[in-house]
Amino acid sequence: MMNCKMPYVCTPGSKSAITPSYKRIKHIAQSPAKPKIIWKRNLASKALSSKTVESPSTDNAAIEVDTSSQDAELVTPNQKLNMVTSKISDEELPFDDVYDLDAIRAYYTSKPIKLGSRVAVVAGQAIKVGCIWLFEEKFKPQEYKRGEVLKNTVSKMGPVFVKLGQTLSNRPDLIGKEAAEALKSLQNKMPQYPDEIAYEMILEELEWDGPISPAHKLPAGMTAEDSAASRPLFAELSLSPVSAASLGQVYKGRTHEGLDVAVKVQRPQMLPRIALDLFIAREFLAWWEKEFDSTALTPDIADSLGEGLFAELDYRKEGNNMEEFERAHADLEFVRVPSVQWKYTARQVLTTQWIFGRPLSDLTPTEQLSMSAMGVESSVVQLLQTGVLHADPHEGNLLYGDDGLLYFLDFGLISRMELRHMEGMASAILHLLSGDWDKLMTDFKQMEVVEPPFARWDTSKKNWVDISPYEFERAFVNCLQAASKTEDGTAVQRQSFGELFVDLGVMATQFRFTCPPYYILVMRSFVTLEGVAAKADPNFNIYQSALPYALRRALTPKTPYAQHALREAMLTSSGELRTEALASLIPDSKAETSADAADMIFSEESVTKAKDVAMEVITSSEGAALRRVLYDMNSVALALFLASRNGKGILAQAMSLLKSAQAAPLDTDAEDSQRIRRAQQLGKLLMLHHLKNTYTGGLRGVLALCTLGVCVAMLTLKAAWVDFTQYIRALFGKRKVMPASTTTAAALTT
Repeated sequence: MMNCKMPYVCTPGSKSAITPSYKRIKHIAQSPAKPKIIWKRNLASKALSSKTVESPSTDNAAIEVDTSSQDAELVTPNQKLNMVTSKISDEELPFDDVYDLDAIRAYYTSKPIKLGSRVAVVAGQAIKVGCIWLFEEKFKPQEYKRGEVLKNTVSKMGPVFVKLGQTLSNRPDLIGKEAAEALKSLQNKMPQYPDEIAYEMILEELEWDGPISPAHKLPAGMTAEDSAASRPLFAELSLSPVSAASLGQVYKGRTHEGLDVAVKVQRPQMLPRIALDLFIAREFLAWWEKEFDSTALTPDIADSLGEGLFAELDYRKEGNNMEEFERAHADLEFVRVPSVQWKYTARQVLTTQWIFGRPLSDLTPTEQLSMSAMGVESSVVQLLQTGVLHADPHEGNLLYGDDGLLYFLDFGLISRMELRHMEGMASAILHLLSGDWDKLMTDFKQMEVVEPPFARWDTSKKNWVDISPYEFERAFVNCLQAASKTEDGTAVQRQSFGELFVDLGVMATQFRFTCPPYYILVMRSFVTLEGVAAKADPNFNIYQSALPYALRRALTPKTPYAQHALREAMLTSSGELRTEALASLIPDSKAETSADAADMIFSEESVTKAKDVAMEVITSSEGAALRRVLYDMNSVALALFLASRNGKGILAQAMSLLKSAQAAPLDTDAEDSQRIRRAQQLGKLLMLHHLKNTYTGGLRGVLALCTLGVCVAMLTLKAAWVDFTQYIRALFGKRKVMPASTTTAAALTT
């Protein structure tokens, strides 16, 4: 276990420094009519910081109650509840907020009664829900009650089961619409725990000895005189929580500086409850893996979930996650994250800026579309550009702000992707769009989505049979091809990552392979967002939204693998341009990418964005690898292609862009001016380089150059004629004259 300083709370209004090891007795009530309440605090350093926290070591506050007095029975029920909660400390456990499987196993195997009783409860609840679920199969869907039973059961079972339920609430295709609707309330309508425990936790965690707010009761043992001499911690704080989640509940407050804040207070005894349920789940998955030789359900799933949930128990880490996410996505103007108020934040209390907004369910159809578009675009950016992903983006963690912006909440768990995984995912999206299943398999290997050893289930022998990587790859490609067509052979357009996740699930029933935990978290995040977006737009296609970002990532490779993949995708071994690569990298909105591309017709908006991205990358510092590919391609083959029927459209677009760049004013914007100059310089360099190589390429090169010259002349004359006729019509018909670059582009591309 690593110890480090925490971004601890500076006591508001404090006038003196206090050493960390000093224990103060703040108040001793000597009245014989009241119990003696001794407040003991182990105070940590007051240095305020928001740096990354590994595993802070702090002593929990404790309340010692001297009940030896003859009037001890005067202690109120709430005081007793506080005493018990404070005395049962997480420090009694042999593990802290870092997931330690060995320590958890050793602890609970030494407590068979506690372990056995919890197993009995979980098994009993599972059997109850399962029986009701099967029994209602004979009912009509409108008569189902099993969803409500499932929701009530899950809400009582603890955070481990609630997290699963929150994800399933966005997958009606898996559990049914009625069940999914019932599980939605898990996102922000969990049962709350007593306010008295939350108030005591706030006081203890924030090292505050005065009242919480003017409207709250005084802490036990504090008199009105003491209160008058001490300013409340908050200027305002709600007397009851505004929402309750799986790990804590939230109160609305206001600081003395006038900032509206959300104060999240953790539920008591979360650490032992989560550890016990995770241990049970892991042992079950280990048994399942052994008995059924499964690779789909393995203990790694519980370990991955455990690492995330344990990290969520330290709210200071969540605050750091929020700031990291905000920094990573600062360029997305429509994405916002509530600011962390470190002055009022500790291990089990998190105070952030209050966001005035509404969830997806409370929005108008137009607002829902806007929110979904922002959510999907931001998620694609997370996946393909920044690699910092919000790993729990259900509806309860997304708000449409009153300012029209998208706010992400609850950062207890975020995922971080490696650069090679991001590049592999970008390449996979492009190959999914083009229907190149063999290349997609290569991408999956780069992403480590499918890892050996491989085996196939032999139905006759009823066991697993080892197979070669090649045999598995063929089976995987065949599965994807089959999933992209209907029974009669008609191509089906892929629209979601969820479909790909289902394909992997189908493969897992027939083949054995390893799927990394990071991919499960990524898929969970995107499957959830797809469910949110589909509610606003049933025809939503995430691949359309991801195309520009996938294209940018593919055209700006950083790793040797991605650089080689870009060159291999665009050039043959002899340096000739792969003409089909242009169709998959910069598709046409009116044409299919390939025969196996599942009838993928791209929207005008996605095509426009893709082309803009390609032109921006070519002239940027990140486009060095792409420029090298364009420079190294076979000049003679390029000239013949541009002069051919299939290449005239690209030639026309290039001529239009060059003319637009020359005609554009260079004094409007410094950045645009530099980009235009770079485009002009690059265009001239590539043109002269390839013209020279074509001219010196022998007879074939000379013929190609002459043919290309004829095509350029014809396109130029056509554009000039269109400009002239448009001018004449405007002159006599009093129509507005369009810019020359616009009419030229229209003429050249028709």
